[in-house]
Amino acid sequence: MARVLFCNGPQEGHVNPTIGLVQELIKRGEEVVYFTTEEQREKLEKAGAVVHTYPNFFKGGIPKGNPHYLHLISLVLQSALEILPLILEKHEETPFDYVIYDSMFGAGNLAAKRLNLPSINSHPGFVMPEGKFEEMLKKRGALAAAEDVKPLEDKCSKLFQKLNSRFELGLKSYFDLFSDISQFSIIYTSRYFQPGGDMFLEDRYKFIGPSIVKRAQTHDFPMEKLKGKEVLFISLGTVFNRAKDFYLQCIEAFRDKNLLVVMSIGRNVSVEELGEIPANFIVKQYVPQLEVLEHTRLFLTHGGMNSINEGIYYGVPLLLYPQNADQPANAYHVEELGAGKRLRQEALSADYLRQIADYMLDSYDAFHQKVEAIQHSFKLAGGLQMAADEIAAFKKKNGIN
Repeated sequence: MARVLFCNGPQEGHVNPTIGLVQELIKRGEEVVYFTTEEQREKLEKAGAVVHTYPNFFKGGIPKGNPHYLHLISLVLQSALEILPLILEKHEETPFDYVIYDSMFGAGNLAAKRLNLPSINSHPGFVMPEGKFEEMLKKRGALAAAEDVKPLEDKCSKLFQKLNSRFELGLKSYFDLFSDISQFSIIYTSRYFQPGGDMFLEDRYKFIGPSIVKRAQTHDFPMEKLKGKEVLFISLGTVFNRAKDFYLQCIEAFRDKNLLVVMSIGRNVSVEELGEIPANFIVKQYVPQLEVLEHTRLFLTHGGMNSINEGIYYGVPLLLYPQNADQPANAYHVEELGAGKRLRQEALSADYLRQIADYMLDSYDAFHQKVEAIQHSFKLAGGLQMAADEIAAFKKKNGIN
């Protein structure tokens, strides 16, 4: 069977949706060679992939607040410069037959271009046409925190030229780092949930629904404490979670509520920094999200696409506190469909958090009904079987055995 290069970034929200696809491809006889960071190794190896790692350039590399988009571009450029030689070396040892690459992580896209291999675009979030992408970058630049962007512009320009020259890629703009050179894209949501879903051609864009696979990881979370409780689950994901003040506000807001509050704080804040933890709270740096969502009544999330998909998959209304990247747009879309509410950052306080949470819990049935409509579309989308079938057809079209 074929040997596939899977190239992804370090973020769980980008890697986790692909785990089920890796398992399905291996079940069908493919050899999957996966490039990501060391933090993601365990679950991918348990899924059956051969894993090669690179340094996590994104750890601490994006400033807090509302940074200029060029911070992200510079990290994508730096990572591509380091990762491409590793990929080319492995290809020289044993050639790859085709590439599956994350839509927001340039190295895999550029590897396919450099090796002239057929490629498939893996979309963990909503699809964004080229015009919208450039519009988003300009908007983010205008809304970014005040800073001198000239050094950033110079840095990105030099890295861009260096990448182009070293690997003879012929890139013309930053969009080319992410652009869809593939013959079709796999999108881990439903066409119903995708904004403007009907505008994307069915033969090119495959909306398979969320890939929800229990992670093969060990944890010490006390799941037995959730049974029979009304659970509020709070998590800001794995990247933009340096939010000590927010966590303290959550403790103040919900310490006296008749709720069990599960709060995942990530690796950037310690539990000790938050002081005395109320009796109705479970605070951990890592929480098994899927298992907790099965018992959750309300999910307070940063609005990353993976977390949104997982919350809706388990039928949980969403209280959204977007931080960065695609999260504000995701949160707006969820609110537009009636499946959740956005928190306004400028109004954030313990009282405000408590009021909005109370409103959503009191109006639970109305929110849950909207969540169920999206959840139903997920179940009809086709899933991993359809994705693997489409990849098999793609291979046949490209003469890959």
